[in-house]
Amino acid sequence: MTYLMNIIQGLLEQAVQSYAQGELAVSEARCKSVLQMAPAAADALNLLGLIAGDRGQDEAAERFFRDAQRADPEHPGPWINLGMLLRRKSRLEEALACYDNAIRLHASLASVHFNRANLLEQMQRLEEAEAAYLRAIELEPGDVAAYNNCGALLWKNKRFEDSLPFFERALALEPGNAEAWLNKGSSLKDLGRIDEALAAFAEARRLRPAFSEASFNLACSLHAMGKVDEALAAYAEARNDPAGFAEATWNEALCRLLKGDYAEGWRLYESRWLSRRFPPPRQFPQPLWAGEADLAGKTILLHAEQGFGDAIQFVRYAPLVAERGARVILAAHPELIPLFESVEGAAAVLNDKETLPAFDLHCPLMSLPRAFRTELDTIPARASYLAVTPPRRTAWQARLQDLPAGLRIGLAWAGNPANVEDAKRSMPLAALEPLLRACQASGSTIVSLQKALTEDDRERLEAFGGRDFAADRHDFLDTAALVEQLDLVISVDSAAAHLAGALGKPVWIALCTTADWRWLQERSDSPWYPSARLFRQTQAGDWSGVVAQLVAALADFRP
Repeated sequence: MTYLMNIIQGLLEQAVQSYAQGELAVSEARCKSVLQMAPAAADALNLLGLIAGDRGQDEAAERFFRDAQRADPEHPGPWINLGMLLRRKSRLEEALACYDNAIRLHASLASVHFNRANLLEQMQRLEEAEAAYLRAIELEPGDVAAYNNCGALLWKNKRFEDSLPFFERALALEPGNAEAWLNKGSSLKDLGRIDEALAAFAEARRLRPAFSEASFNLACSLHAMGKVDEALAAYAEARNDPAGFAEATWNEALCRLLKGDYAEGWRLYESRWLSRRFPPPRQFPQPLWAGEADLAGKTILLHAEQGFGDAIQFVRYAPLVAERGARVILAAHPELIPLFESVEGAAAVLNDKETLPAFDLHCPLMSLPRAFRTELDTIPARASYLAVTPPRRTAWQARLQDLPAGLRIGLAWAGNPANVEDAKRSMPLAALEPLLRACQASGSTIVSLQKALTEDDRERLEAFGGRDFAADRHDFLDTAALVEQLDLVISVDSAAAHLAGALGKPVWIALCTTADWRWLQERSDSPWYPSARLFRQTQAGDWSGVVAQLVAALADFRP
């Protein structure tokens, strides 16, 4: 018996060696020889499963792994390998059960904890994933991938400060790890430590010259610093990735638009549909209109996209489309429909979620600047292009008649929290206390334009005599009617700013250092909104300077 066991063991060792050398057929033959002598040899069945998996024979691989489990229920290998197979086939709960069994049998296998952490992260069970990564690190303190992945998990959860030590430990273990340099740079960038982030991205690119993601992140950092030309060069490098890098093209579009290079910017802006930040474009059998001159007798659907502010800004093009002879149908967010019914040239304004009538052509609102070949000096910038209906005007005049004498100033200090840039664009109401105090002292009344207030904000607003009419505002036409009754709107980069500008109301817009492309660079005015005045941060995250400028400007403001 010992002699036979030695033969079997020798064959298994040869099979493993052949498999490691990529000789699948030789390894398979040796495993089958083992099974002729020992039909329940779990190691041979497990190796046959690996061979079948490498050949893409997933069903056969699963059978072999399960046979190996039955042959030796206490062998962790088949559980681990079956878990990996099931995860690849998106059978995630089953895969997790396999990893759990493997850990039950052999709790000190760091690689199983690592794979289990990856799986839990994929399943969005993030706290459990973090714990599994930490256990893998505890068992194998030299595992660079575990440090890197755990740091990346924390970064994805916006725990930027917590993520840094993991990347630094990974780099202490492996200084030449380009992925860890990239990840460290990403955390530093999001912590506002831009100079350090630039150095990290540069090191990642040095270590891996064709590292398009490092070039992309370097470009984003330069972009954030206002170094537009340097950013464009890095975006171009990222775009040269043979596999394509859609995010780089999209960000280059934003960079060019920020610079005022509208010809190339609008062209590249069409790449937004390839970006992971956007859902796929709406599909219609009718062709996309891209600016062809002949629209006479045609019906065209202009459909809103992205946020409320974007729709408000670009609906200005609808009258120009109508002037070319088209019958214009507008499809928009339900909250915008009553307001957009005032758009000149719009034959119908419909809910974009409902069945649409027949039309010949279509165009997303934000593709219209390209269709019209818009340049800085050809922006359709009427003093106002939206209007309030008389019944709403009368109703809001009545609602506001009890406000005290003095200036009425609308205030919006926070935008849509779902916006990826919201944390930079918005400010806490507490930051505006000097302005609230100045308004109260001058006899002006602050009117909140926020959609909803927290209890703290409500108390602070009321402490300075501010008013909130959110409960009476049911759509954007209500908000427009309210804005029409004000003397001035002060807003961060939000839909309120666009609405005030579209109504021709004086609007002061507080911008962060990384202001959106539509506000261009360094300007204090906007070619999109003649009634707008821009107030810009000089230091990232610091609104005090902007608020001081607003207070000073308010002292000289005359409606």
